[in-house]
Amino acid sequence: MTTKHRDDDPKPKAIARPRRRGPRGRSWALAGLLGLLGACSSGASPTLPIPPPAALTSAPDEMGVVTITGNGAIEGALVSAYNERTGRGVIETADDRGEFVLRIEGQTGDSILVWQRVGTQSGQILSLAVP
Repeated sequence: MTTKHRDDDPKPKAIARPRRRGPRGRSWALAGLLGLLGACSSGASPTLPIPPPAALTSAPDEMGVVTITGNGAIEGALVSAYNERTGRGVIETADDRGEFVLRIEGQTGDSILVWQRVGTQSGQILSLAVP
């Protein structure tokens, strides 16, 4: 009885070669890696909302203009006021103490929305009623 060893096997075995990825496979792998990195680096912690500035409004003057004075805005923020009845608004920049003065057309009973914007983020909206 003869015993065959593996080295004596007359059939040659195919050599397993690593699978080559074409340009498509590489681009998908790269896109997946970049997407993963972007998701990880895009601020894992949530951003806190920008609070509305503290503001008071005056009664309209003889020209129908309301003055809104306030503080508590972020230094250099764009502070906006929008009169919902007239559809008009104004924008001013808060000073280094966070104070601002806005003058906008208005009547008694008008609702004026006030908010601040820093960079690309807008803050929460404060609604004021004109006395």
